[in-house]
Amino acid sequence: TFIAVYNEYFFSSIMATSPEAAKWSPIVGGILSYQTQYTTQYNLMAAASIVGVLPVVILVVVAQERIVSGLTSGALKE
Repeated sequence: TFIAVYNEYFFSSIMATSPEAAKWSPIVGGILSYQTQYTTQYNLMAAASIVGVLPVVILVVVAQERIVSGLTSGALKE
């Protein structure tokens, strides 16, 4: 378990600091663009995070009933 968690952390930290981060995840690349060698604009990073997460939250709220019914239907034996 420790190795799996460490590998996941290590891989994500390498990918987040690479210059190709915008290619594999545009949201992460955009958020990291507010961080430079000398300054970090936390207010803009927070705003970009909210804008990136908001569509997913809206989708989950709208489709919440279907998500729950799909999870519970797969858990019951007929």
